[in-house]
Amino acid sequence: MNQYFSGWRCILMVIALLPLCAESKTVLITGANSGIGLEFARQYAADGWQVIATHRRDGIPRSLADLSTEFDNVQVESLDVTNHDSIDRLATKLHGTPIDVLLNNAGLVGELTDPAQKFGSLDYALLERHLRTNTIGPLKMAEAFYDLVKASDERKIVGISSIAASLESAARNEGATVGISFRYAYNVSKAALNMAYVGLANDSRRRERRLAASRAGAGRAYRGLFNDAANGSADAGR
Repeated sequence: MNQYFSGWRCILMVIALLPLCAESKTVLITGANSGIGLEFARQYAADGWQVIATHRRDGIPRSLADLSTEFDNVQVESLDVTNHDSIDRLATKLHGTPIDVLLNNAGLVGELTDPAQKFGSLDYALLERHLRTNTIGPLKMAEAFYDLVKASDERKIVGISSIAASLESAARNEGATVGISFRYAYNVSKAALNMAYVGLANDSRRRERRLAASRAGAGRAYRGLFNDAANGSADAGR
């Protein structure tokens, strides 16, 4: 784990359309070159999934180069979730490839004590970067890859949120009780992501008639937690 997770508990928001029939499973993971994203990629690859692992570096990161050498079912792609043209290019490139799980992992957090995230010294350019990465990016990804997810077996769109996005928790100032201060850019962008994905769930429910949405709570945001959430939400929709 690095500073980008800063002790906050991660929440996985799973939007699962009713399953169709498919022979193989594919997961697309954004921000897969480090942290939780890399661990997701490693575990899915070890389980035999076709893994599309994305990064936004100029060249392939060593972590993903090593992973693709270890597993021949790992496909490394360049993707900047803050660039809509980049998202559209990858969606076009993957046209015809069903995406069972679209895992929107890429995100920004920042330092706990960064004055640029504190009221009175806010950096609004930083706030905009958080919104582009943590909110707009996952929403654009869902829109661009929706049909590919719909064509798959698992049919899941996943957003990674945080307890920091909870209005109830913020109102109670729970972060202060564990030594975690309020960060405007991060907290606001993750709260906005929650609302965006609630809207996505509702729109998908109207489009597809039946859809299940779920959030997985406290704990380590690795495959075990994700599978519990995903399986639970899929069952609820049947």
